[in-house]
Amino acid sequence: MKKERNNVNWIIGVDIGGTFTDLVAIDTTTGTRITRKVLTTPRAPLEGVAEALRQFEQASGTPVAKLDSLIHATTLATNTLLERKGAVTALLTTRGFRDILETGREDRYDLYDLQIDLQPALVDREQRIGIDERVGARGEVIHALDIAGAEAAIAALPQNIDAVAVCFLHSYANPEHERSVGDMLRRLRPALHVSLSSDVAPIIREYERFTATAINAYVGPNVSAYLADLKGFLNDSGFKGFIGIMKSDGGMCTPAEASQLPARILESGPAAGILSAAHTAKTRGERLAVAFDMGGTTAKACLITDGEPVIADELEVARLARFTKHSGLPLRLPSLDLIEIGAGGGSIASIGDLGLLQVGPNSAASEPGPACYGRGGDKPTVTDVDLLLGYLNPRYFAGGSLRLDRKAAEAAVSHHILEHTGTNDIVAAAWGINDIVNENMAREIRLHCVEHGIDPASVTLIATGGAGPAHAGQIMTKLGARRMVLPTDAGVASAVGLLLAPRSIEKTVTEVALLADLGTEGLKQRLTALRRSIALSVADFGDELQTRYVLHMRLRGQAYEVRVGAPDPLTQESLAQAFVEEHVRRFGRPPADSPVEVVNWSVTLYQISRSGAGAAYSDKVSDRIGDARRDAYFGPEHSWHSSPVLHRSTLAPRTQHCGPLLIEDEGSTIVVAPGQRLEVDIWGNICVEADRSEAQGSTANP
Repeated sequence: MKKERNNVNWIIGVDIGGTFTDLVAIDTTTGTRITRKVLTTPRAPLEGVAEALRQFEQASGTPVAKLDSLIHATTLATNTLLERKGAVTALLTTRGFRDILETGREDRYDLYDLQIDLQPALVDREQRIGIDERVGARGEVIHALDIAGAEAAIAALPQNIDAVAVCFLHSYANPEHERSVGDMLRRLRPALHVSLSSDVAPIIREYERFTATAINAYVGPNVSAYLADLKGFLNDSGFKGFIGIMKSDGGMCTPAEASQLPARILESGPAAGILSAAHTAKTRGERLAVAFDMGGTTAKACLITDGEPVIADELEVARLARFTKHSGLPLRLPSLDLIEIGAGGGSIASIGDLGLLQVGPNSAASEPGPACYGRGGDKPTVTDVDLLLGYLNPRYFAGGSLRLDRKAAEAAVSHHILEHTGTNDIVAAAWGINDIVNENMAREIRLHCVEHGIDPASVTLIATGGAGPAHAGQIMTKLGARRMVLPTDAGVASAVGLLLAPRSIEKTVTEVALLADLGTEGLKQRLTALRRSIALSVADFGDELQTRYVLHMRLRGQAYEVRVGAPDPLTQESLAQAFVEEHVRRFGRPPADSPVEVVNWSVTLYQISRSGAGAAYSDKVSDRIGDARRDAYFGPEHSWHSSPVLHRSTLAPRTQHCGPLLIEDEGSTIVVAPGQRLEVDIWGNICVEADRSEAQGSTANP
């Protein structure tokens, strides 16, 4: 181990992905960065975290005990939900409403599938128990809570129950009955994980509120146990600093807060990656961008406008049909507006029932992994074909921590693809898999842009993740986009994003009121009261606390709301104008004489991150290189090219090169195709555009 240096202030971000666990450490005193990428250990996630930290200690000479803070993202909650390996959960609800979880919205995500699979309820029907009570939509008590009946229902809960969701009708307007039952549960069954809908999602629409609470209860015990193990591991290492957990909305919370509301961390890793891309967009002044994050298991995207990621009020999780909207569960909690757009590096290629080539949705993940990993996987994946096409260096994958087996990749494609198609052209098969993946992702990004009223050709694609930089160039071409940007440390961007996340707390409540009746003073009074209701929760946030207000508004009679950021200065007139502008952008101009309602009121308090994760790039470059050249295939139009290979650390700001070119980094490989030109900006980001001065198919070399 290196000799420990004095006067260091290390902060660390650790992201557990489906395939790799990424670490980024920054010494806030000197700006020194250390990045590491290790295989995820799904059966015991902490083992991957421990290995990443061990490698950090070895590289820095600083023990974990000396760290200032550790910010963490994990797929545990998501995997618990996807694999249906959560807690045995009960639901206590208003008598007569126990089937809300099952009836849902009666949507069919595929109208023409007569044998459609519907989302099973997270709570079995026999564990959904009705209790006598009733609250009206305005919060009035119609039927008092039957205390004796509630206590009897709690006492009758089976001993194998691990968690309870309490969801009473209209508890968003009056939570007293829920709180009384919550107190009973903690008194009579203190070992249970208790989730109250008035705490998890105190908003209108029973199905969405019930579902969010059921999800919170279902994943709660697993998340709580994992976070307790994480804290125990860090305590045993002598760590006494701050532990932060990433949330789906781009903020950060404590382990205690995450244990109480684990539904808010379902998309913690992808959200961190989007934050990193948003920071790059803001630094460069990109007005419209799409964050594209492609890792080992999946690929996700999010729109970024004026350097800020778009926020959604609802997230769809645990889809039955992975790429089909409305086949999952609605999670009515604020989240970055993430969409799953395609496969990851470990997604498996196969021949479908109709004899057509398809990719995903199944993934080899880290165990057994792609065939080329040599860890027991024998099915062809996106990573295997990237290797066969010459994009990946078999001796320098994941920073050299993993050697790739080209022969194993060839065998996987031959056995599972070529033998079923009657051909022997392995390059054509590999290119076909690659092109399908890229076309699927480009299509989903295009649709997402159009749904938000944005021309996909006008956006900048910001590519991150271990696999993103290798595929972004082709996606950019398919979109007709202006440019793509590859940030520094793109391969571990989610870990970088963790260090950019602000500590935050958010609260949304429902109070339906006509804007005309509220007036300017009524608006300000309600928002001030809402802020005051969570002010005590942020007493330890420190200085420079920021406030963000959002109102969910609609025309009277509409069944959906429009998310509107509170304008500054806030008046009745300025809010009405902001609503009209957002309505026009999303749906067209509303009728001028239609009354406008405010439905939900939201406040977020947050502290700006001062981690230095986005510090300016150093002009210092190294003479490190990978292979001098490597043959790479760029499709039937360009065929094979003997492509120069550079290490990213050799590229100084303002450096320019023409494709074809392969650029290797510790966490990813950037593929620059023929007809594309790159330039390194002053922050070290690699910017790639179509080279208008070169004809397509050029063999120009840097």
